[in-house]
Amino acid sequence: MMRLAILSALGIGLLLSGSAGAQITLMNTGEDTHVWEYRADFTTLYQTRTAITGGGSIDTLEYELGIRGGGPMSEDLRVFLDASYRHREYDFGSATTAACSNPAACFRNDPWRDVHRLDLVIGAGLTINESFEVQLLAPMRWNAETHSEKNAMTAGAVALLQWRSTDRLTAGIGLGVQNELEEDLSIFPALSLDWQMSDQLRLITRGGPYQGGEVALLWTPSDVFQGSLSGGYERSRFRLDNRSPNIKGVGESTSAPLLVRMDLAMNPQLHFFVEGGVAVAGQLRIDDARGNRLSREDFDSAGIIRGSCRLYF
Repeated sequence: MMRLAILSALGIGLLLSGSAGAQITLMNTGEDTHVWEYRADFTTLYQTRTAITGGGSIDTLEYELGIRGGGPMSEDLRVFLDASYRHREYDFGSATTAACSNPAACFRNDPWRDVHRLDLVIGAGLTINESFEVQLLAPMRWNAETHSEKNAMTAGAVALLQWRSTDRLTAGIGLGVQNELEEDLSIFPALSLDWQMSDQLRLITRGGPYQGGEVALLWTPSDVFQGSLSGGYERSRFRLDNRSPNIKGVGESTSAPLLVRMDLAMNPQLHFFVEGGVAVAGQLRIDDARGNRLSREDFDSAGIIRGSCRLYF
């Protein structure tokens, strides 16, 4: 009964996140870290060209480098630090203002191009007893186009209470708060789940302390290979620069990725994964420098190809 309730809550949460602007975050469960560990990740992603409802088209290419370090400060307290940089290049095709009544809100007029994102998360996990742990996280993000001169920083906090029901089931619920670029303060629920359904099947949530994340079903037939199916929600909101048609405005891109993934552990220190799938329910939005909506358009389903390598040291 408890498992059914948790799965129902996750399903409802995903539906709400997709329809209400990602007002939820799905997070990783706490790791049982008894030694200090460090890792680096490099990821590249290509989202294929697809049509925009109001005219024009879009494709994206991105690169991301992340580092993480953490470990125990005492028997009951562990700390960690995540930092990453992502560069995402948007291509809207040939620029034109011929059919645009408002060029600043026209997706055929290259509303943005190169967007840079810096993330920093400081976190801690406190073990209360064998069944409960509290996670506290402080995320900070700078997300802006190349020549942006206006404030592009957001920050917040997330508190998550995790309950270890059995050796095979851990679930968490919490609350997050975060300021937004030219929007009201966001207050949103946080959920986590790690359910070992069988020796080879596992259902988990994956994500960080930002709104969005995914639910993934993992299949692990060996220590070397792992496959997974996942569905989730992604949102990126960023400051536009002073060279864009909408000077110092705000751009936003959202979608719901559905992915198939294969992980390969070459050895304990080096892991690779590749995944492919489709981004559905995609949407683009342009706001002016005060947060007033100028334009919002859907884009058709787009293919996704992503590859990553992870190094532990």
